[in-house]
Amino acid sequence: MNKSKINIFTKLIKNTVIACVVGFVVTSCEKDVKYVPKDVPKTDDLLKSYSYVLGFEFSRASTQVDTLRLDYDYFIAGFEAGYKQSPPIYDWKEIEKIKGDYTSVQLERSVKMDENKQKSFDSLSNAFIDYNPKFLAENKSKKGVIEMSNGVQYTIIKSTRGPKPNPESTVTINFIASLIDGKEFDNSYLRGIPIKGTLGKMMPSWIEIIKMMSVGDKIKAWLPPQQAFGATGIPNMVPPNAIVVMQFELEDIEEGGEGMMQEEVPATGGR
Repeated sequence: MNKSKINIFTKLIKNTVIACVVGFVVTSCEKDVKYVPKDVPKTDDLLKSYSYVLGFEFSRASTQVDTLRLDYDYFIAGFEAGYKQSPPIYDWKEIEKIKGDYTSVQLERSVKMDENKQKSFDSLSNAFIDYNPKFLAENKSKKGVIEMSNGVQYTIIKSTRGPKPNPESTVTINFIASLIDGKEFDNSYLRGIPIKGTLGKMMPSWIEIIKMMSVGDKIKAWLPPQQAFGATGIPNMVPPNAIVVMQFELEDIEEGGEGMMQEEVPATGGR
């Protein structure tokens, strides 16, 4: 079994109690009092903030290993028994067995889901091999689209006609990466962290585009598989043999200086 999945699920089991703050309508530990979750504002109160973070992490983690399924009545009964230090309806040996059995079932489901996803990706890979030539042929016939010698196609969205970077320049770039159906799989704008590095140390497919740009320019490019992620793709993000669509915006150019090493630059746009 995948150790990372086991660690994730183990963490979920240990933190199940946190679920009472992230979407369950739970019975409070005071008799006959109902607690209904409500919207809360951002606060500097450490206890409240930490409570929110725990709830948030629980709900996010629960989506990484299949859908966490809990029985509401039993969850509340177990929560209250633990809080009141009442004897549980299962002894400790039974509890450990239940946890182990449930973990095994969920891990099996997760492995099966991964296998199904891989089959889906393999099917998409074959579809792309057939579809890519047609798409690229039609795309380059569109007004404003230019095809480069390496097969990359691009169109200029905005041009300022200013100075352009050289291989030694340190450039700051924002980008949006998507598939040809428009599905985004990376977006530096959303992260709020543009890429900064020496142009000559970035991926070739990026260099060819960015070296034509001035600060403020925007270019949309279509990278064929051999200029993107090839026959491997990125599991659960980019199918094998998929065309990657990149929208670049050059934010800044600095002459000289140390930039990222190639392996430090995210491999989003090509090799």
